[in-house]
Amino acid sequence: MRNPISFSSPYPKAQQGMASLLTALALMITLTIITFFTAKIVLNDTRVSANHYRTTQAIQAAQAALDHGLAYFKGVVDTDGDGIADGDADFVGANTFTIPAANQQPTETNCTMPTAANTPAGRVILPDTLGMFWFNFNTTAGEPCSDTNGLQAELVTRGWSDDCTAQRTISVCVGYGSFGLGGGSPKQPFITRGSVGAFGNAMIINRFNNSSIWAGGSASQVGNAFETYLRPSNTLVGDYTNAQLIDADESQNTQEVSNGDAGFGIDVVYGDPTLANKTTDEFFAMFFNSTKDDVKGVAELLDQVYSDGASLDGEKGYVWVEGDATVNATTTVGSLDNPVVLVIDGDLTLNGGAEIYGIVYVTGELKMTGTPAIYGSVIAEDQSTGGVGGTVDLIYVPYGSHGFADPSAKGGGTTIPGTWRDW
Repeated sequence: MRNPISFSSPYPKAQQGMASLLTALALMITLTIITFFTAKIVLNDTRVSANHYRTTQAIQAAQAALDHGLAYFKGVVDTDGDGIADGDADFVGANTFTIPAANQQPTETNCTMPTAANTPAGRVILPDTLGMFWFNFNTTAGEPCSDTNGLQAELVTRGWSDDCTAQRTISVCVGYGSFGLGGGSPKQPFITRGSVGAFGNAMIINRFNNSSIWAGGSASQVGNAFETYLRPSNTLVGDYTNAQLIDADESQNTQEVSNGDAGFGIDVVYGDPTLANKTTDEFFAMFFNSTKDDVKGVAELLDQVYSDGASLDGEKGYVWVEGDATVNATTTVGSLDNPVVLVIDGDLTLNGGAEIYGIVYVTGELKMTGTPAIYGSVIAEDQSTGGVGGTVDLIYVPYGSHGFADPSAKGGGTTIPGTWRDW
């Protein structure tokens, strides 16, 4: 039997499976790296999401404080617990509104709002939302929201997340416009879209400028005792005290300009298409720079919207009457220190002995009998009537210097466009 002949190679035998091993090792390393980076990415995403969530909480808390602060500035929040809505006297010009000290703010190690006892007067905390707000009153020119008249302030709010690791600060300038939510104070005692319609023993006194009546309609017949008075010629407003300027005695520091016998003088402007051609909404905006809904909304915030027939005795600020209104004898609406912005969405009847201090806007018929007195201005929207009758005394008092206190009625505060900051 013949055995097979075997030959051995002079070269080493090649390894088998090494390539597979190296490939597997490379894949394992790659997968390990991918897993590591994936975990890191997930961790970073989790952190980013958590940071975003906390930042959102802080922003929402600051925004809530901003809304609350604006409401406070408007004077519709009772923060001092006296049962009366806070007004401008509680804080306008009060230097107690300064930035809180470190021990009056939440921290990561002590994430709780300070108690009221540890919070200076004038600073308001919102523990439910981890937010607070305060006011900075700057009188230096060039400073944020600077104002020398005490009618403007910087509202600053700060909010925190639920663990106090995130904090955001928002600021905005707030202030009071002049009369009527930014509109201009009337320059005449009596303004109407309709005819002059002044009759009876109406007496109109204006010691502030040279205009008594501004009408869009024609000049109608007046009573024999109708009279208007202006400040004497060659005199200035500054020549008189405030009391002299608003004196109801026509014999003091005046000169007669118009009357029932001689007719209208230079102080009466009638037939002006600027008024006659306005729609009712356009006419309203001339004096309020806002819509009727906006002004009514302010009155609603102050809980001063009334139905027809309601008593207006002692009312001040923005008052809206939905329907007809009658102001009788011994009734006083507004005052020199707290004037009224009274809008009657209907007819107004003023009887003898009634007194109103402020601006009266009437959409319907205007009826005045007896001896009522109005210190301010009357604006009549209705073109079909528009008249002053009886023995009414109408003494012009503007808002601002020498007149009613400016800002206008409590509740008229607002933010100033373009001043919002979150840095």
